[in-house]
Amino acid sequence: MDNEKINTTEELTSATYILSDDEVKKAGPGEEYDYEGYMVKTQLRRMKAQAEELVNEIQDDEQFPAWMQSKVTLASEYMDGVYDFYKYSDYTISPTASKTITKNGIMPEYEHTSSPIYINEEVNSTNMEVVKKYWNLGPEQASENPSSNKEYWESMATAWMIPEATARRQLCANCEYFNNTPDALKVAEFVPFNSMDADGGGRGYCHKFSFICHNLRSCLAWEEKDYKVPN
Repeated sequence: MDNEKINTTEELTSATYILSDDEVKKAGPGEEYDYEGYMVKTQLRRMKAQAEELVNEIQDDEQFPAWMQSKVTLASEYMDGVYDFYKYSDYTISPTASKTITKNGIMPEYEHTSSPIYINEEVNSTNMEVVKKYWNLGPEQASENPSSNKEYWESMATAWMIPEATARRQLCANCEYFNNTPDALKVAEFVPFNSMDADGGGRGYCHKFSFICHNLRSCLAWEEKDYKVPN
């Protein structure tokens, strides 16, 4: 499949892949062969074909409805996240990984949220650096002082196109991806404290980038948490 050149959306949607006998045997007796890498690459090829077609047709001065711009922005953010995660993270998941939290800390699974927590010191450090570099994680020395870290919050306000005072309220503490439940904090205990913990205002687990973040920080991937007032 890697040697085939697929150029059109039609070819992408009709493309098939037949596993060889050797590939089926690799799955083991009684196991299902998912071939997830192939499926992901098929989706990426489809996205590439559609994107190239649109790039060639869209005019620089063309106007689009807000919902369309929003969808493109969201797709771009998702792709950035997948790219950074795949290229720069040491994160791996074994199909037979234990669901028990152990002192070895090798990617224990957290079962009480919509997605599992896999974390250890190396994964945490690697992913944190990725978010610092590509998503402007900060500020380095966080503070509740409303006049601190002005340069950082001005840059975030500019990126989000909102007032600085509003940007300062968009913290990890109220982000959709931030989990600081007791069970999540229990998992985080197996990752040693580092310099970012010193003034972060408390830990939490970031489900978007799989690392330990802090209440008083933020990044460009911030999304408002869906909070509903109980009746």
